[in-house]
Amino acid sequence: MKDILEFDLAQNHYLLITGSWCLGFFEEYDILELLEKVRNGLAKGGVAVFKESITEGVTSEEGGEFYLLHSKAKYETLFEMAEFEYQEED
Repeated sequence: MKDILEFDLAQNHYLLITGSWCLGFFEEYDILELLEKVRNGLAKGGVAVFKESITEGVTSEEGGEFYLLHSKAKYETLFEMAEFEYQEED
């Protein structure tokens, strides 16, 4: 089984890339690497959507695996660094 960071995405190919509760399993530098791969894989007009739990910098364990709960500000910074527009929805 491959780690999500090991997958190669075709360049400028996808109209939609989604991820649910995956970014919290990574440190900041790995999140940036993943977001850059996603950005490069999106076709013109394509959209990336991530569903994540957000907190104020607290860490917790879920399902026996380490999961970082990043703050809204941290995600905003990471998405900006990866040249994405960050939008939040309830």
